[in-house]
Amino acid sequence: MYDVCLTVTAWCIIGLLCVLLIRSFGFREFHQEKIIPWLVGIAMIFFLIALMFN
Repeated sequence: MYDVCLTVTAWCIIGLLCVLLIRSFGFREFHQEKIIPWLVGIAMIFFLIALMFN
């Protein structure tokens, strides 16, 4: 369970970095205002779950 939570956290962080990279290329119509809070929230929740199972 610990490994799964850290994997989900890592993929959310990678997704967040990809969203920021796409945004830096000038795609302002990209819906980052909806995606970024979800990625950050999911990453934080799974990271806290991973800390509980450690």
